[in-house]
Amino acid sequence: MQGLIPSCVDSTSRRGIHLNLASLQSEFDGPLIDYAAKGTRIELERTEKVEGDETYKLKLTMKDREPLHLWIEAQTLLETKIEESPRWLDGQEHKSRSFRDYRAVNGLQLPFVLETRLLPLTLTSVGRGASRTKQVSYPSETILIDKVLVNSNLDAALFMRPTVGPTTLKETVSH
Repeated sequence: MQGLIPSCVDSTSRRGIHLNLASLQSEFDGPLIDYAAKGTRIELERTEKVEGDETYKLKLTMKDREPLHLWIEAQTLLETKIEESPRWLDGQEHKSRSFRDYRAVNGLQLPFVLETRLLPLTLTSVGRGASRTKQVSYPSETILIDKVLVNSNLDAALFMRPTVGPTTLKETVSH
């Protein structure tokens, strides 16, 4: 996250920006679950094809964020794509996330392919009486999920705070 915020920003402002970024990513359950309680307004914009499938394109206007667009596959009603334009200090970033290869896991339909793409950005520079525009593209990031376990038993030791004895700490410091 450090690279997203210019180094000229003081540490107090930087902390507030990090908290804001974290709050934007805190919806584990997705933007549609309890949307009214979250203060979200939903509009059906149109139907359109996404990767060959008929989808509903929804516009979600959220309480404390920029609006985002969500595509729902018409047959399965599963999310296929989200596009949003969160505001950063230097303007907007246009981001698209796609969800594919849904599989049933303990009665849940879960995507096993997640792709995030920063949409191309047009930069304009002005100098010496002329302006130039440049299209900047970014590579996509794809996450492939091999296996999902739902409500599996986990060893409680995985969640314990590691113990460091005084002799171990002393040995570490002396070396």
